[in-house]
Amino acid sequence: MHNSKLIVLLKSLNDKELDRLVDFVNSDYFNKNQDTRDLLTYLGKLDWNFEHADLKKEIVYKKLFPSEPYRDEDMRVRMSRLTELVKQFLSVEKFQKDELMTRFQTLNAYMDKGIDKYFLSMGRNIQRKMGQETCKGVEHYYMNYLFSQQFIEHHLGRGGKKLTRTPKDVMDTFELYYLSNKVRYCASIVSTQTIYEIGDASILMFDELLDILKKNKLALNDGGVNCTPLDIPIIRYYYHVLIAFIERENETHFINLKELLFSDLHTKIPDFDLRQIYNMYTTYCVQKIRQGKPEYYQHLFDMYQEALSKDGVLIMTNHIHQTHYYNIVRVALAIKEGEWAENFIHEYKNLLKPEYRETVSNYCLAELYYDRGEREAAIRILNTVELINSSYYFRYKILLLKSYFESGHFEPLRSIVGNVRDWIGRDEMVSKQIITNNRNFFNFAIRLTRIRERLTNTVRSNKEVIQKDVEKMRLEILDAVVVEKKWLLEQIDAF
Repeated sequence: MHNSKLIVLLKSLNDKELDRLVDFVNSDYFNKNQDTRDLLTYLGKLDWNFEHADLKKEIVYKKLFPSEPYRDEDMRVRMSRLTELVKQFLSVEKFQKDELMTRFQTLNAYMDKGIDKYFLSMGRNIQRKMGQETCKGVEHYYMNYLFSQQFIEHHLGRGGKKLTRTPKDVMDTFELYYLSNKVRYCASIVSTQTIYEIGDASILMFDELLDILKKNKLALNDGGVNCTPLDIPIIRYYYHVLIAFIERENETHFINLKELLFSDLHTKIPDFDLRQIYNMYTTYCVQKIRQGKPEYYQHLFDMYQEALSKDGVLIMTNHIHQTHYYNIVRVALAIKEGEWAENFIHEYKNLLKPEYRETVSNYCLAELYYDRGEREAAIRILNTVELINSSYYFRYKILLLKSYFESGHFEPLRSIVGNVRDWIGRDEMVSKQIITNNRNFFNFAIRLTRIRERLTNTVRSNKEVIQKDVEKMRLEILDAVVVEKKWLLEQIDAF
């Protein structure tokens, strides 16, 4: 049972959600099957410990039906029923949190039942509430479109004399929804193309969209206010992302995006979209850095400082994602902000989730010590780090290898390379390209080690022959697809 879909779903629930699930399953409206209720009750008696030794189908079945012989098919059916109820519970929970969608479906019910008085009353309240919203994302314009369409359908179906919305209103709300959603997805597509280098994707009516946004003359109406597309904050943000990627050689577009991102206008768009735009901004900077423009590290650092000051961007529910935490430290070190990085590591450590806290913070401290030239301190910390997943494996091994190499500890370095060669290919989640790029690094590193050892043995070594080997290796590194290419070349230059 430990790896069943039922247990995976239950593990995702917090204590309050589990309490509500019990009420849900015990409700006659949603479930009348007593066996299903008993199964959930038994799991609750295990204190929701989903690693419990008694969490085996045979044991659970015996507890629930002590007088019956175990039948695997019956147990699977009971687990399947409870799984479906958990999925239904998750849907209901999600639906209840979406106030506007709940109101929309209530309006639909009023319209279907012919309860015009309550339909019109709720409709007016919804119009007033949506008109008061100042933070408007794509979902706002989508719901506004649905409500406008609903009011028109109600009018046509009832033959009313007074229109609360006109067909032109419906068209305006649809155009706002369409434009905001289209530009958001276009920005996402061009950003994704940059990350994965997948080439240009064909986007229907892309040129027409770009023309509308560049000219910015299309007459729109947002809640009774006449406007143009770029007067709408959500459209303006994604447009600046889009144009920055499309015309990336014109860095004025990026500066405009940065100024917009750091302005007070960010309060006019949802946190979800703000996070997406920050991610796209990061992608743009990373691409520029890869093109040999290290000044974009400063732009990244500015963005991280700005984002840390905003709730709901990098820090959500009092947690910071371990990837953001690590990247912030790396960027700070890249622009020689070591003291700031050290303060960040300690100040934000407790915002990491407990399962990542010690590993990620210690690894970042090792990066800090390595950056300061304190190789032995870095080695001591790295040897205490417990790897949490494959995404950290190569980072950890590379930093440890670099520290050993620069400290002259060649035997443990060889051990690292051997371990990596044994490990490569075991994790199917790691792409072949990542494996190749990292394998090349470790192969070059072991060759560097041999050359360095030969150079230290001045009695037996022929330095002219070694120098030819060094130059040959330099050309191979320059031509190779490999991580840490800059470091490898620096070691070559030091010979």
